[in-house]
Amino acid sequence: MSRAKIGIIDSNIYIDLFRYGLYKEELSEINKSFIIRNSSVVLLELYTGALEREEKKLITKMERHLGIINPTPRNWIESGKILNGLIERYGFGYRKIRDLVSDTLIAMSARSNGATVITNNSDDFEIIRKLKHFNFMVL
Repeated sequence: MSRAKIGIIDSNIYIDLFRYGLYKEELSEINKSFIIRNSSVVLLELYTGALEREEKKLITKMERHLGIINPTPRNWIESGKILNGLIERYGFGYRKIRDLVSDTLIAMSARSNGATVITNNSDDFEIIRKLKHFNFMVL
């Protein structure tokens, strides 16, 4: 019996879905191929940026009905090493590194759970993957 594939949908997909109605068909197909789990990091990003009451209701519903994957202490440490590696290899400054913290935590927690990150942010995830392999796909 094969293991079911776990998918973690990145916050940028949810934001485009909530605000602009994008990705409905793609997410319907994703739900056929993956068991969707929340990343606690994605929930943090979504709650932080929720502008409307309806968005907050949707996020709360997701929180209650989908399992949550949390970064482990090892994921935090790996993420720090990756971010340091990006500074050394590419000379990234503080702002760029700050922007990559959440994505790196999402990537490392997905990796340790055998999950695939589903995003529309290929640039940042490609850069992270240059230092540590994990699975992601772009919608």
